[in-house]
Amino acid sequence: MSSFANNSADTFKDKYFKYKNKYINLKNQTAGRRGAREEYQLSNDHKSLVITDSVERIRPEGFSQMGIIKLHLGKRVETIGKSAFWYNNIEYVVIPDSVITIGDSAFFNNKINDLKIGTNVETIRKYAFSKNKLTSVTIPDSVTTIGKGAFADNQIAKVTIGNSVTTIGEYAFENNQLTSIIIPNSVTTIDNFAFSNNKLTEIIIPSSVTTIGKGAFTNNQLTKVTIPKDFKGRKDIFDPSKSWFGDIIFTYI
Repeated sequence: MSSFANNSADTFKDKYFKYKNKYINLKNQTAGRRGAREEYQLSNDHKSLVITDSVERIRPEGFSQMGIIKLHLGKRVETIGKSAFWYNNIEYVVIPDSVITIGDSAFFNNKINDLKIGTNVETIRKYAFSKNKLTSVTIPDSVTTIGKGAFADNQIAKVTIGNSVTTIGEYAFENNQLTSIIIPNSVTTIDNFAFSNNKLTEIIIPSSVTTIGKGAFTNNQLTKVTIPKDFKGRKDIFDPSKSWFGDIIFTYI
């Protein structure tokens, strides 16, 4: 297994300079950990970053706060660490099929408007893509868990949730522009405020769902909710500003 895509601060000579705790080789614009093969290439203006195919793991905060706009991830990356790319200006991301885990806040606070998630990702951890400019998202069938706030504070109007997702974490899609949502039969838990502050008008809760958290659908525009006939939760979880039998029409499956 290759070493992390990051740098060591040890015994670098004058041909290197330090930028955001990263040592950049002035000769070939390639930065790497001492003794390791070349692992990434950074442009002179620090706006373009290529992670090479030798890399399997990206260290937590490895490339945070660098002003990166363009990013290419190598085809062997398996783990993207916590806050690995947060607080950059990245606009487009392709998560390769090799990736299994996207860490906490991995791409938090960028400018991502186009995202492709690889077909082997299993876990999208908390706030992974929060505070970007996404308008649509497709969650592949490999994903089982969408973490807390994973896609919060975007402009998402359309989302496709894969058929293996069991848990939609709290605040997962809060503060977006969703007008409709299909919740797959694999989902068992919709956590607190998962879809709050959107524009949903109608939702269908599949019979697989056993837990719906507080305020999961608050501050939407719901007029119709379809729920399992044996649903034991309180109806006011859909919008506590309404009475139990207010303006929402409930039907049962």
